[in-house]
Amino acid sequence: MLAKGFQLPPIIHFLQFKDGTPRPLANCITLCKMWSNQCDASTGPMVEDAVRKEVDIILSKYRTYDQTTLLGALQSIIIYLLLLIFPTPDQTSQSLISPSLFIQIQTLGYYIASTGLTLHEESTHVRPLWPIWAHVEAKRRAMCSLYLIHWAYSIYHSAVRFDCGRELSRMPGPGAKFLWLASDEQSWNALYERWLAQWDEGQGLMFAEFVGIDPGVVMNRRAEIWLEDADELGFLMLSLVNATERNVSRVLGES
Repeated sequence: MLAKGFQLPPIIHFLQFKDGTPRPLANCITLCKMWSNQCDASTGPMVEDAVRKEVDIILSKYRTYDQTTLLGALQSIIIYLLLLIFPTPDQTSQSLISPSLFIQIQTLGYYIASTGLTLHEESTHVRPLWPIWAHVEAKRRAMCSLYLIHWAYSIYHSAVRFDCGRELSRMPGPGAKFLWLASDEQSWNALYERWLAQWDEGQGLMFAEFVGIDPGVVMNRRAEIWLEDADELGFLMLSLVNATERNVSRVLGES
């Protein structure tokens, strides 16, 4: 997506570019184009080396970043993980990722989570400001995607998975597609009020609730409301959780 430039990945919001492209994302776009435009497999190692160097830079400096740059760094790390797993566009098998790298990235995830994944307005059933919501929603989508990538990778390789209960269990799931794609503040404000009216029981669907969705042809009301408004990322997340995880207590981090 970043290489073609037609649309943004569902973890990056267009408001992130209103004051220019954050440096981590600018570098990421360049590396994605390098990856996409590889002439043959012989250029793969060069691109992979460039990606690893950028990953090392982010992992060594992210604690010095402001919030906008930090979000771009997390989003870039997620995309770099995919490039490292598939160093060339025509590769059909997965490359192995060092466990130590995943540990470093998990530490980054802990740090991101410590900066806040929910808004006070969301917990009090009030509409937040659009730019603030867009930033936090992008952060949540990125965190969710990071764990989903490692989740799928770990299942495929029978490896230990990240414990997502600490960060994600009480975080809202990916927001409604129409809110994420709203083109201006006035439209978003009106849409958010309509979206909020659906959730007369309180907050939107939380991450931990996904593993509590009962199998069968009928979903519970909260899950159904969320699914009606979900975008591609939401559907992907629900599919992976439904296929691999039904242990609610483990996801919640309970004993």
